Amino acid sequence: MAQSVRLAILWHMHQPAYRNFYDDAYVMPLTFLHATKDYYEMLKVATNHEGARVSFNLVPSLIDQLADYAGGGIKDLVLSTLLKPVADLDEGEIETLLTFLFIGDVRHMILPLRRYYELFDKRERQPPFTPPSRIFTRDELLDIEVLFLLAWTGTTIRQEEPLVQELIARGSEYSQGDKEDLVRLLQRRVSEILDHYREAQDRGLIEMTTSPYYHPILPLLINFHSARAVIRQIPLPVTCGDLTEDASLHLDRALSRYRETFGMECAGMWPSEGAVSSEALELMISKGLRYAASDEAVLANSLSLSGRAFSSNRQELYRPYVFGREGQEITVFFRDRVLSDLVGFTYQHMEPQAAVSNFMDRINDIRSSLPDENAVITVILDGENAWEHYPNNGRDFLDQFYQALVDDDRVSLVTFSDLLGGDDHYPTLPEIVPGSWVGGHLAIWVGHREKNRAWELVCRARADLFAQRGEIAEEAWAKGMEQLLIAEGSDWYWWFGDDHFSIISDRFDELFRAHLINVYRFIGQTVPQDLYVPIKKPVLKGHIAAPTAILEPEIDGRVTDYFEWLNAGRFDLSFEQGTMHRAGAVFQDLYYGFGPGFLFLRLDSEGDMSRKLAGNMLMVETVGTHEREIRLDIGEAAGTAADDHARKAGVLSAVDRILEVGLPLDYIGAVEGGEVLLSFTLWKDDTPVEKAPLFSMVKILVPENYDLEYWMI
Repeated sequence: MAQSVRLAILWHMHQPAYRNFYDDAYVMPLTFLHATKDYYEMLKVATNHEGARVSFNLVPSLIDQLADYAGGGIKDLVLSTLLKPVADLDEGEIETLLTFLFIGDVRHMILPLRRYYELFDKRERQPPFTPPSRIFTRDELLDIEVLFLLAWTGTTIRQEEPLVQELIARGSEYSQGDKEDLVRLLQRRVSEILDHYREAQDRGLIEMTTSPYYHPILPLLINFHSARAVIRQIPLPVTCGDLTEDASLHLDRALSRYRETFGMECAGMWPSEGAVSSEALELMISKGLRYAASDEAVLANSLSLSGRAFSSNRQELYRPYVFGREGQEITVFFRDRVLSDLVGFTYQHMEPQAAVSNFMDRINDIRSSLPDENAVITVILDGENAWEHYPNNGRDFLDQFYQALVDDDRVSLVTFSDLLGGDDHYPTLPEIVPGSWVGGHLAIWVGHREKNRAWELVCRARADLFAQRGEIAEEAWAKGMEQLLIAEGSDWYWWFGDDHFSIISDRFDELFRAHLINVYRFIGQTVPQDLYVPIKKPVLKGHIAAPTAILEPEIDGRVTDYFEWLNAGRFDLSFEQGTMHRAGAVFQDLYYGFGPGFLFLRLDSEGDMSRKLAGNMLMVETVGTHEREIRLDIGEAAGTAADDHARKAGVLSAVDRILEVGLPLDYIGAVEGGEVLLSFTLWKDDTPVEKAPLFSMVKILVPENYDLEYWMI
């Protein structure tokens, strides 16, 4: 049994290029928002705890954007519109603002600011296609603007800035001067972020790493057929060839940007989305990189090539591997997916102390199962998108998390460079099966019709661009090439297809095509007309249909007849995959409706629900005039689910092919004309393993008189 274990943590942060280089303007403010909420906050919390040595990954294109905001004078279309006096805004400007002004987790960002939630709720209650100017008064719009900015401040800024504290305490009735003062303060804080990271690295508190410049999937650029290493029949774009030259340029530019920003050579990188292949690692070796990292699924696939597999204690995962040929080598770390996903997806649903205890127990269980002292546990995850789904921006969890780690002498926090060049001798890995952190494959970025269409447009633009090489001014050609490199970034393909949802996914489609349009503009060629046609098909956000009549289902866990749920409302529980990704979700659809004295719910999955839930506990959380947590203990066989307390309160439930629940309206505080918020959390062995919706709650409007409102003639 190992007496101690080394733990390497990396927080990855990146945003795609939101700047339209032809118009020289940022079209979305998401980099600015995450800068005010997450980038400084994550560094501050880590460095507050002496001995909390961790690694941070700032993608070069993110560094560019932070530098743009720091330099001042950059035009951000949303922020500049927001700064205008509300009386001067036209209908189109208000509509543009309202696309962004309620972005954020409802429970943890909007609800804590009471006035903000009141105005959010007012918008949600409007009939579809209501003109924005008819929803809010100008004074209300001004309040929304200020509250939106306040919601996107991290706890550190709230603690350190009296202006932010005063505006939050006031809660409403803001002035134009308040808004301008707040934006100036936030701009100043954003301008200081890169200096803070540089100083922390210089002091040896953290290690900075890099990624390919515009965050492309290196194995695909080198060889699109690498996607078939795991998914044999995946469709591929038909007009794309070898883009290795571009992959090499992404690496060269990344290492140059790192030297310029941090004043030293970069030792290693988190390849975009942890996507690696043997050829990608060879390219990294040629650039002088000493380490890289990927996911445990990639390791498992690669070990299987030589007939190896994970043993029962997964000890193969808890060591780095050396990959190389002809004397040139790179050390590769593989992240523990379970631990990483617990922080990214699960602990937000637990009390901070319980979550940290769970993490530490798991770390020490791994330690005690390993035979020697040379083990390394690797935890790598998104460092910016998880925290809006935690209470208090994750600060309570992170403070306790770091303190528990530095207080436990059985755990040593290390950076990746700490593990290079010592006495450790790591095993070799002769081949790497191409894959990423998402399922060990590359299908998130290629294969779907929309993704392949996007790649075909990129490859056509590249061919047209290279046809002009040497024929036009070098500066114009270089500007076109920059746009092409941006379009090769992973984010665009993340949003194409059916894998993920965002309320602004159409904006990503539009910006992706704008970058390709700019290729032609910069090189003076006619823009192909199909670049003005959206790639992404329209999608519905969660709420698909409202109930149309009274429901009277038989609560037996089965669809008793065709008409039983015919008039129910429907909500897509999987719509919030968003910037985070988790495979294998149990819950797919929620059907709901009202009957005499009850709110009826039906949860659907792929396959029998009773088998998927067997032996676990489902917590149904409701928020009406009061909050309830309704526990459904699922047995090993189909049947009744509700526990004794819920049954005594009149809750009806049964699970078989589906899960059916009847909630008494008075018990959950559902009043006529009001609303009920719902979420579902699946627990296994005292640990939440799935939540639906992933990041918010279903909002159901209670009719003022359902007997009349649902009557159909």
